[in-house]
Amino acid sequence: MHYSPVAGGRNTPVVQRQDRDRGERKPAARIVAVAGGKGGVGKSVLAANLSIAMAAAGRRVALVDADIGMGNQHTLLGIARPGPGLIGFLKKDVADLDQVAVATPYERLVLFPSDGAQSAPQVSHSRKERLMRHISRIDADVVVLDIGAGAALTALDLFCLADIHVLVITGQVTSIQNAYAFLKAALHRLLLRLADSSERRAMIEEGWRDARPPALPTLAAWLRERDAGLSSFVAALTSNLMVRLVGNLLFDTSEHRVPQSIGRMIHDYLGVDAEVAGLVPASRKVHDSITKRRPILSLDPYGPASWEIRRVAERLLAQPLPAKRLVTQAVAAGADAAVQEMTNE
Repeated sequence: MHYSPVAGGRNTPVVQRQDRDRGERKPAARIVAVAGGKGGVGKSVLAANLSIAMAAAGRRVALVDADIGMGNQHTLLGIARPGPGLIGFLKKDVADLDQVAVATPYERLVLFPSDGAQSAPQVSHSRKERLMRHISRIDADVVVLDIGAGAALTALDLFCLADIHVLVITGQVTSIQNAYAFLKAALHRLLLRLADSSERRAMIEEGWRDARPPALPTLAAWLRERDAGLSSFVAALTSNLMVRLVGNLLFDTSEHRVPQSIGRMIHDYLGVDAEVAGLVPASRKVHDSITKRRPILSLDPYGPASWEIRRVAERLLAQPLPAKRLVTQAVAAGADAAVQEMTNE
């Protein structure tokens, strides 16, 4: 993602895919997926403000509105005409994903809108894989994915594409249940995506179905006598996963304990470490920011919600990524070399 000055002092993004860059290939962007499992948890608002905070910290940020057909990031950022968006790309109205990027009012931040004004096409497997390949090659320091609600395969696969998987939860029981169910479904989907043969996928299905808590370590142990390479693959996958929890719209300190509780549940039942990255308080001003189409970091930059969102952004930026970003690379490229790559660790 490069910025070119134009008349009036505004910056218009010219986004280029990594494979088109001249000269030395740049490192792939840090991909952060923001999901909640259900609607109403403030996922899109958080994704927009995290993107602004990361851009303000000096990173070149691409915010991808991956809530296909129901996206509203352009509205949250005050953009009236988002253009063809991801839907136009999926329909092949444009050839390259970089053609749908639009400038935002925030320096170093560009938006890849969904454009919910258009009817969303059926997202076939080939369309989805093409979209994921293009997202993985966006030239930016950070790519933030705003994942749609629910556990449809497109949402799960886009969530799996990330280096850092952020789950947004509130203090409500339904939010907790849905976030856990979404993560469990995403892990299952990730295992199936990365298995390199139908035989191994069938083996994972059988082992996952019968796995007792904690699911991933139990699956790896069950596979050890059946397929040592696949067992090592699952163990390596477990160690490479980075799940972060953000409590959002929290009304009192009693709700601050909810993210820690679900983190323990994820560890105990799935065998995945899920650290709490932040606790964002509920605020009337957050509600007002949506109505006014001004992100809370702009409307109330020194309020408690804004301070906490900036802290979450700092933690996500400071998180070291593995030397070999196995999950992101394998999901983006397909499963052909995934097992061999992981088991050579």
